[in-house]
Amino acid sequence: MIKHAWLASSVASAALLLTACSGSSSTPATPPSSPPVASAPAASPSTPSEAASPEPSTGVSVPADSAAIGDSIQYDDKVEVTITQFENTADHTTLTVEIDNKAAEELVGPVDVQASYGNDHLAATPIAGGSPISVPIQAGKKASGKYTFTIPKAGRNKVAVDVALGTDRDHAQFLGPVK
Repeated sequence: MIKHAWLASSVASAALLLTACSGSSSTPATPPSSPPVASAPAASPSTPSEAASPEPSTGVSVPADSAAIGDSIQYDDKVEVTITQFENTADHTTLTVEIDNKAAEELVGPVDVQASYGNDHLAATPIAGGSPISVPIQAGKKASGKYTFTIPKAGRNKVAVDVALGTDRDHAQFLGPVK
């Protein structure tokens, strides 16, 4: 008897659901009070080494190559990026990044510095409290900033640092140990 009551209840529920979905109701569906808004994907922080670097588009100022940490990368418009020093304390590494704007125009746009470490290119967590590079950088001037990341001692043999200058040029990429 209980099985029959459950079955009858299930059939009645299914019939009710089908009737509601069939659109044969005498009352029209009411529109929502406001149109649905598509939400944009949440902006995530840039993460280094997501795959290979994207190919530059036409007109992008491209650096010569990646460089060792401590060396410089110069773009074709004479903007030069260098990691001038690093300092390790416990599991933190502080990098000093210098931009020498030898170009004829000021350098505008954000400067973003990210790091990864180890064979698996694990993202190094940025630590608040540094002194980021202030933009714009006038033509003929230099600017530097300090960026601190969590990089375990065991991961300091293989570090990649990615410096993004504005939105119209390839990232400068530095590779090497920081110990």
